[in-house]
Amino acid sequence: MSTILVEPARQVRDHFSEVIDRDQPTIVTRHGRQIAAVVPIADLRYFEELENRELGRLVDERRAAETGPLTGLDELLEETLNRRD
Repeated sequence: MSTILVEPARQVRDHFSEVIDRDQPTIVTRHGRQIAAVVPIADLRYFEELENRELGRLVDERRAAETGPLTGLDELLEETLNRRD
């Protein structure tokens, strides 16, 4: 993965087309606080795929454990998201 740039929102706004054309992740700040990110679509798709694989792994793990009925996908997703914290 490429280097992540950090730029103030005003600077990103003033040259947005350049930010998206450079195909490099950029963290956008406002008053020094990170507020958003511009990422290449390939990076987004990659992370979506990782997330989908992890959800599939959790479903398979739960089925293999045979600890009762499989919870709903919404409960499984909530449990997965809570593990991130």
